Amino acid sequence: MRKSLSNLLGMDALNIPLQAPPGKPPFLKDGLGFVSISHCKDALLLGWSREKIGLDIEISNRVLNYQLIIEKFFFDNEIKILSECEINKSNKLALKMWILKEAAIKWQNGTIYKDLSNWQVKDNLLLNKLTATKLNSYLINHRSWIIGIVLKKNSNTKNPIICIN
Repeated sequence: MRKSLSNLLGMDALNIPLQAPPGKPPFLKDGLGFVSISHCKDALLLGWSREKIGLDIEISNRVLNYQLIIEKFFFDNEIKILSECEINKSNKLALKMWILKEAAIKWQNGTIYKDLSNWQVKDNLLLNKLTATKLNSYLINHRSWIIGIVLKKNSNTKNPIICIN
């Protein structure tokens, strides 16, 4: 992680002021931006931005038994959209919603257990019902993965860029 940030920030890897307290998300000190990390079975994703960022990556063929989670973690409008899809499409759409919700939780430095049911996917936005926070969301299909990225609604970043190494 420090090596990647070193290349990006033009600093020696050992001088990157990256903090990673146990059980908490990593962060950069000294105004060097924000980081977010995600992983799945066969990939690791590191995100960096000048603005707060959240991201998630999942393998695109992951089978998500969304029927077991939608009643607890999804809003009525999300359930309605999923119920109107064919079963193949509803599983893929539920996975995409899940990815965006996880990215939003990482953006807020929250936890899945405590915060998942507060985030609603609506069009290209994520809305937090408790804080009224609005996040722009981006879904990117790359190779065998789906990547979700969220940034504050009024973010200066309009099209996130993915760099593969």
